[in-house]
Amino acid sequence: MEENLWLAKTLTDMMISDIHTDCKFVIETASGNKAFSGHKLIFSCASEVFETMLFGNYSESLSGEVTLTDVEPEIFEIFREFMYSGSTKLRQLPLDTILKLAVFGDKYHVKSLTEACERQLLLLKGTCNTEQLLLIYQFSHSVNSQELIKKIGKALKNDVKNYQNSTQHPRFHLKLSIHEFKSYIEVVDGVLCEPKRFKLIDSYLRYGNFDACLDHTDIPNVNGNIINELIGMIDFLKFSAEEFHDGPGRSKLLSDAEKYNHLYLIATGKLRRALIKEKKERKERKERKGRCNNKKPFKNSLQIST
Repeated sequence: MEENLWLAKTLTDMMISDIHTDCKFVIETASGNKAFSGHKLIFSCASEVFETMLFGNYSESLSGEVTLTDVEPEIFEIFREFMYSGSTKLRQLPLDTILKLAVFGDKYHVKSLTEACERQLLLLKGTCNTEQLLLIYQFSHSVNSQELIKKIGKALKNDVKNYQNSTQHPRFHLKLSIHEFKSYIEVVDGVLCEPKRFKLIDSYLRYGNFDACLDHTDIPNVNGNIINELIGMIDFLKFSAEEFHDGPGRSKLLSDAEKYNHLYLIATGKLRRALIKEKKERKERKERKGRCNNKKPFKNSLQIST
């Protein structure tokens, strides 16, 4: 353990002193560029992407200069520290920074950094609000971390319970991709009632991060497969007639024929359930009456002596 600490300290000192550096990373931003020196061997050992760039048949391997436009200088500085020390002070970093660091680490195949960020995100989930949980949920899908998807999904399910009795749902879901949104709709199944889940779908297709530009003049014919998949996740039989009228009945996601069919099934289903209930009650009354008729009169077998 002490040997590892010594090595980490030695490498960190090399990074700080710029001794024997043989490459440079230029971070381009709108406000100007910032350069960070480094060692090809360190970066290539940590990342196969940088190994290809610095030792492959590319201009970067000859010039020793790598230009990056997909990261902020502050994030790369933390990233570089991890390259040398193998650790970062993640607990001291805000959520937004951890997510950016994790995304950059995943893009450049630094698995150890991505995993460290994931562990910290799981520790933070209990203190996150809905918007923050959805940001983590987005990241977990982008890196296909099944453990993170499952655990953050569970946290979202608990969080969304706060909106069960609310007329308004936070609009953070509008930022999700279609794949992430479908997963979110599955997460809130059984937590939010069907009318509210339908309202989420309707608002997402109207205002969210949806691939198609919907003018809502003929929505069912635009990206029909995606829309049908989302609509197929809703159990319309769980609507009352009034709920259906105020929600799907006013939406352009369903055709008039579909609306009529769903409303018919809701009405007949309600009638059928009422008939079944009435039949069951009649049967129970009949059984109770039969039990009463079958009872024998009580005879006092005790004789009182005089």
